[in-house]
Amino acid sequence: MLDLAAIFKDGMILQQNARVAVFGDTDCDKVEVEFEGISYTSNIEEGHFIAIINTDDSRKLCKLNVTGCKTDKQEKISISDILLGEVWLDGGQSNMELELQNSLNGQDELKAADYDQIRFYKVPKYPLVDEGLLECEKNTAWKSLRDGKCADMSAVAYYFATRLYEALKVPIGIIDCYQGGTSATCWVSKEMLDEIPEVTGYVKEWEDEINSKSDEQYAREMEEYNASLDKWQKTVDQLKAENPDIEMVNINKLAGPYPWPLPRGKASVFRPYGLHKSMINRIAPYTVKGFIYYQAEEDCDRADYYSKLNSAVIKQWRKDFSLPGEEETKPFFLMQLPMFIAADVEDDKKWCILREQQYLCSQTNANVGMAVIADCGEYDNIHPLDKKTPGQRLAARVLADVYEYKEGLHNFVISSAQHLPTEDGNIEDRKYKEAATNAVELTFEDSYGSICYRESDGLELTALKENIELSDGKLNEGTVYGFEISNNGEDFYQPDIAVKSDRLILSGQPGQEITDVRYGWFNYGVANLYSKAGMPLMPFWKKTTK
Repeated sequence: MLDLAAIFKDGMILQQNARVAVFGDTDCDKVEVEFEGISYTSNIEEGHFIAIINTDDSRKLCKLNVTGCKTDKQEKISISDILLGEVWLDGGQSNMELELQNSLNGQDELKAADYDQIRFYKVPKYPLVDEGLLECEKNTAWKSLRDGKCADMSAVAYYFATRLYEALKVPIGIIDCYQGGTSATCWVSKEMLDEIPEVTGYVKEWEDEINSKSDEQYAREMEEYNASLDKWQKTVDQLKAENPDIEMVNINKLAGPYPWPLPRGKASVFRPYGLHKSMINRIAPYTVKGFIYYQAEEDCDRADYYSKLNSAVIKQWRKDFSLPGEEETKPFFLMQLPMFIAADVEDDKKWCILREQQYLCSQTNANVGMAVIADCGEYDNIHPLDKKTPGQRLAARVLADVYEYKEGLHNFVISSAQHLPTEDGNIEDRKYKEAATNAVELTFEDSYGSICYRESDGLELTALKENIELSDGKLNEGTVYGFEISNNGEDFYQPDIAVKSDRLILSGQPGQEITDVRYGWFNYGVANLYSKAGMPLMPFWKKTTK
């Protein structure tokens, strides 16, 4: 018996200029891997073999031969049409899962896509390692982004990959590995979760419930759930047929909310550490350049310690996809959450905390970056359809940090919030004297020379609008949204805003010292300040300094 891991198929893309793992299962005594005329001997242990081959940056099509020998029997597997390029794994939950064909302008993009040198592999979304999974894996394939073959590809990954390809001019490989509705706890091992005390109660709750439930009971619950989901979907389909432009907020009013959550059981894709076994471990350690990850929504109730959960995923995947002797520091890029709130729900600020925790994770782990989409989202729709903006923002960050590409972009972030001096002689421009007694000056990093805004009525988000450069002087009300100030750290109100080159002056109540400044600090709202390069200002809550 000689079986390569299912991800090794004709048309695959291998990481260029790297030590690349070739692996699978066998009962052979010896396994040889031949790549581009060079033979490599595999290490065999407990029925699993792995060989480490070397790749260059050749642009020709390559072949891979794997030969297993046992006494007088020989088996051979040949893989052809292989390209060498940059390979990235995209993971997370439903916003990474949302397919190109269902995204904004996705059908038009699908018809126009003609990228033979961008190819993707979709890991089966399956909860258990059993015969059903093995059958699903047999039917997987690497597909190119042409001839309508990428309809079911992650839309975020599609736009990420096409932007990388345009910039780098090398083949791009994408591994789709995600499942909607999953917590970060689904994507790591039990051992890794045991290192996070805060999550112990959540994991135990899951284990107690599924261990006390028979398979028959779980099957009945799933049958009832699927019936309710089918009824909901038929209503939604009918509403869309009657009005193709209907918004999600109106769908939710007429059809009711999406049936959620699903019943819990031993075969649930949502159980802690389950998908690490049935998805991640099925493709690791396939050699990748790095990871892009869009997940956090399902961990809203764990927002206070989400950075620990996110860090666990980073640590786990780096370990899983690294070879012996390699540093476990592969680039890992997060997608900071967009704007979201359900209709008629109070803004509890949990998504603000999640965004802050994602940023904290990016700052406390080496070689971790983050893309900001605080200007994206849809009211009452947790699955916004614009995936081009998130995908291209991720690509901009990766191009800057990983490839040091000239057109890569850094995040636009707050640097300081400092009180202005009150003495006349210390105020550079008398135009700002009036603001000085109760004002703070904000400075930023990576404004790219100036700060801009995008027009909004205070309700419409601005990701798809054009930059307008701000001129010096006081801003009219309704120009820049998202800023709040406080004199005690608890009660916040809107400031007056003035522009001074690439800085802002925020002023508040006369005689009251500003102690806190925050921006975009809501689950859903308009935050419309940008760098000259078009990157949105990252949401923040900052204490002022003298």
